[in-house]
Amino acid sequence: MMKTIDVTPTWTAIILPMIDVLKNPKAPAESHKIVVDEMVRLAKFVDKTNEQGFDPYKVDKEAKKNG
Repeated sequence: MMKTIDVTPTWTAIILPMIDVLKNPKAPAESHKIVVDEMVRLAKFVDKTNEQGFDPYKVDKEAKKNG
């Protein structure tokens, strides 16, 4: 039986390269669109999560505490 390995990057890992694409005037328009679409999708998810009472600052504090 073949095992599936998830290689989906984390947002933390890809956010800076995505910003670099937006800052690059030579990047194709389609690349800009892909990045903007993904950032909007993430923003909608965060908004929904916040509506449900999620406290991102609590997560940040716990992450810093746990190293």
